[in-house]
Amino acid sequence: MLEETARATHRRHGTDIVCMRFPFTGTGERLARQLAAVRDDPAAHRMDLWGWLDTRDGSRAVRYALHAELTGCHVLNVAADDTSSPVPTAQLLDEFHPGVPYFAELTGHASLFDTTACARLLGFAPEYRRSAPDADAGASAEAGAERRA
Repeated sequence: MLEETARATHRRHGTDIVCMRFPFTGTGERLARQLAAVRDDPAAHRMDLWGWLDTRDGSRAVRYALHAELTGCHVLNVAADDTSSPVPTAQLLDEFHPGVPYFAELTGHASLFDTTACARLLGFAPEYRRSAPDADAGASAEAGAERRA
């Protein structure tokens, strides 16, 4: 509804708008708890497609949007480029969304959110990726996010 209101506002008043869609967003203990929950029960997170974003990346994306010289109304997905699950993406889809066709190659833990418009329009790319232990690793290993090298 809000995105339709934004489009109508742009059409009627010419206001330039960037609507940003965020998945689960967190850092520190909040993120560690979420990643542990996804690791322990990926089925419970099938409706959010295992999306996530580090809060620091989210704030940077908002800053980019505020300073972007865009005209029009734009709806952008802002998400990490990996999933919140230690299970490979293709396996998650096959198990929890059987029969759903793939429109791109799903290697490793690739995100299911298309963020190309965010990258193209804002020049934004997330800096943090999941550093959760693999599904076979001990549950006591600390989950979190690490900055890309």
